Amino acid sequence: MMKELQHLLPAKVYAFVSTQLQMSQRKCQGYRWTTQDKAFFLSLWHASPKCYRLLCKVFSMPSVRTLQKTCQAVDFKTGFNTNILSTMRKAMETTKPIDKLCAIVTDEMSLKEAVHYNEAADRVERFEDFGKGQRTPYVANYASGFMVRGLFTKWKQLFGYCFTSGPIPHVRLQSMLFNGIRELRKAGMECLVFICDQAAGNRAMLTRLGVTKEQPFFSVDGIRVFCLWDPPHLIKNIRNNWRRHGFVLDGNEITWDILEDLYACDSHQEIRLCCRLTKKHVHLPPFGNFF
Repeated sequence: MMKELQHLLPAKVYAFVSTQLQMSQRKCQGYRWTTQDKAFFLSLWHASPKCYRLLCKVFSMPSVRTLQKTCQAVDFKTGFNTNILSTMRKAMETTKPIDKLCAIVTDEMSLKEAVHYNEAADRVERFEDFGKGQRTPYVANYASGFMVRGLFTKWKQLFGYCFTSGPIPHVRLQSMLFNGIRELRKAGMECLVFICDQAAGNRAMLTRLGVTKEQPFFSVDGIRVFCLWDPPHLIKNIRNNWRRHGFVLDGNEITWDILEDLYACDSHQEIRLCCRLTKKHVHLPPFGNFF
């Protein structure tokens, strides 16, 4: 029966059916998963953790804790990860040229200052660290990440990060950005776009690179890389300016009071015109990112 199924089913479906037949004859404590099995179930888990937990009640599947241990076993140190880049290089060998066009995205977030001991690696972590031994004795309170995503196809991958004490200096950010673009090109991708928010360090770096409204690009080894502000932050800035100062359109003043009046009128209707407009959109709570 399995020989017949192998000719009828796609490879991944056949592997799943074969795994279910094997595990159905074992107890939970006797489950053993191959690397291919873990990779397949990890993709399901990342797609929908809630759906994965539901499927675990029906099929023989690794527990969430098993998948978490699998992720923890991946060595992902600061800097640009060579394992991820080598895997992407192999994937790009069989990819269409248009699918190799990509954008590099960077962002940073604030962290609580704390250090901890990594028993597996036998080192104290959460100091300022830029990868490749570039570590300082300062405790880190910021993390900056670098992600690549396709311009014409829907794929994305985090491939580097660093810890810094305070926001990353724009000179250091420029150095890491250029290194990241060169690493992507070595892996077979062509980075044509750089996307970031309007943080002070990003604006200082782009000013240093000579990026202006008339010339919205910089060059890396003779190839232009165009710069874009992160659209969600642009929308948030428009919202904040509307709330604080208002707009004048065709001689008419548009204030935030218009939105408040709309919500006050619409929220009491049985059939609403703006059903997605909530109180949090109108009366913004602290640290609320609502668009």
